[in-house]
Amino acid sequence: MVSEGVILPSSQGFELPFKAVGLNAVDIHVIKIYEDNIPQFLQVNRIDNDYQIRRVGRPVLKHTVDLASTGLDMNVWNFFSVDLSSLISPDPGAIYNIEFAFYKGYSAYECQDGIPGGDDGPAGADRNSWDFEETTYWDDPEGYYWGYWPEGYDWREEDNPCHVSYYNSSRFVKTNILASDLGLIVKSGSDGRMLVAVSDLVTSGPVEGVTLEVLNYQLQRIAHGTSGKDGMAEIEIEGSPFLLVAQKGRQKGY
Repeated sequence: MVSEGVILPSSQGFELPFKAVGLNAVDIHVIKIYEDNIPQFLQVNRIDNDYQIRRVGRPVLKHTVDLASTGLDMNVWNFFSVDLSSLISPDPGAIYNIEFAFYKGYSAYECQDGIPGGDDGPAGADRNSWDFEETTYWDDPEGYYWGYWPEGYDWREEDNPCHVSYYNSSRFVKTNILASDLGLIVKSGSDGRMLVAVSDLVTSGPVEGVTLEVLNYQLQRIAHGTSGKDGMAEIEIEGSPFLLVAQKGRQKGY
């Protein structure tokens, strides 16, 4: 991943940059964490984690990106990007967990015999990849673990890119993305007051009329307010704040 950030301004598209080396293709897996489930998700996660994601999200996309078609040298680091808005319709209130996966069939790495590590290319995705959208996992409340280890996996070979064992889910990379134009700074003191500043991530200007809801850990509302012309709001709180949800129209921030 090129960036460690989570928030992408929704009005600027949904362009996600990444870099790759030694690969002719990557698979993009997208899990949508539904807007109504975000508070539940944040009870056990930071905004960039994915612990127990099955409780709050579900797969919405599996897509193969052909990197070799760019004509670049695949054995040096290259920068790429994918416009997710061309693949899904981003919900501004939802968080998307995006995973970049790759398999031996996608490898451009030259092994000692002088041939690429992959035994086929992107056209062989169905033979090399796992069923990311397998409904029995996402529908079964008793399921325990979910991931990809190739047939013939041998832990002694997992650092060998010429062996199938190298290509397992522990090497896949993930990021969470929230489509929002709302930037939030929130400070609370010991006097029962919370100060909130809301700005536009595109223009950096203040945002007026943003509804602010403060929840405790049990996700019950303990305070609320609205940002003024200067984008600021001072909120009186009774109890211990856990989560602040900001909303204006379809735009949301946490």
